[in-house]
Parts: sequence; C-alpha cells; structure tokens
Amino acid sequence: MHCNHGYNRDNLYWGAKRYQTPWVRRAVQWLRKEAPAHYAGDEKESDYFWGDLCRKYVRHVRNFTFSRLNMFDVNPEMPYRLSGTEYVNMWFSTADAPDVTAFVRLFSDEAIERLEHAGGLCIVSTHLGKGFVRDGVLDPRFETIIQRLSRKPGWFVPVTPMLDYLVRSRGKGQELSRWKALCLEAKFLLDKALA
Repeated sequence: MHCNHGYNRDNLYWGAKRYQTPWVRRAVQWLRKEAPAHYAGDEKESDYFWGDLCRKYVRHVRNFTFSRLNMFDVNPEMPYRLSGTEYVNMWFSTADAPDVTAFVRLFSDEAIERLEHAGGLCIVSTHLGKGFVRDGVLDPRFETIIQRLSRKPGWFVPVTPMLDYLVRSRGKGQELSRWKALCLEAKFLLDKALA
C-alpha cells in the first residue's frame, strides 16, 4: 500500500494529474498555478520516477480523501483502476482526518451510527503524531471513540487486507468509466469546497 503525501516530488499521478477528466485537470492546474512536472513519480525521464517499482510491488495507492466515514458513499467501486495511470495497480479512497481534532469531528456518534446502519466501509487517513498524545497522555476524546468502536460488530483490519478482500469478493478491481471517474472527481472537489 502507498499514500502520496503533501508536496513530495516523487508522488505518483498527484496534483492536477489526479484528475482523469482533461478539462478538470486543466482547471485544477490553472487554479493551483501548479508547474506541470512538479510531481514526477510517474514521469519515466524524471529523477523522481519510481512508477515501475510501484506497479511491481504495490497493490493499492490512495487517491482521493473525503470528510465522511463511509467510503462506499463516495466510491463504491473501490479499489478501482484508472486507464490513464499505468503505474498504479488499484486506487482507493479514504476519510481524511489530518489531526486529532479532525478525527474527533469525523467520528461523531451520528456518523458512526450511519456507517454501522449502512454496513459501510471506513478507511481513515490520519497523522497519529498530530495531537493524539500530549505529554504522554492519549487524548481522551480519541480514547472514547476507539473504545466505542471496539464494542461495535465491525471487522477491524489494516487497509491492505480489507482492500484485498474487496478485490477477491468482487473479482479484479474495476476500471472506472470516464463518467464514474468524473463523478468521483466532482465529489472530491465538492467535498473540499464545503470543508
């Protein structure tokens, strides 16, 4: 499993290249004033290229992140393939909680109940080094959430076994059609705009 991160030059299909819809890609590139070759992990002639290694050794790469728990709400096809990303075997989406405050907000009682009632899938990207422990003490809000979750009848596993299970149970990762790719991109952009 691999997650592109921040502004790392070796990120694969990152920045505007995350978008498969040409006009969305151009608009994002223009709005972000992004240099076309800044992210170059997928550029064969670049010093940052490692796409061949990713394709050979990494089964799943994180792409879009959302401000909700149930990933099946935004990306029921995951893990999925994209025709324009030859160095990534399969992509997946996650909920985004960059720090403990965002994590606590994301895991409200209501959101947990909605996830459970929907029989949904939750994969969360977070940074455990950002406020989860202070002066050697676990944040009590985080501790309460984890204790509450531990009493739920969920299947709690690392992300790779979960994604592998989804692939086995559904067959190989589906390639998203252009329409489904556009819908996913739009959901991501709308989610970020409303955050």
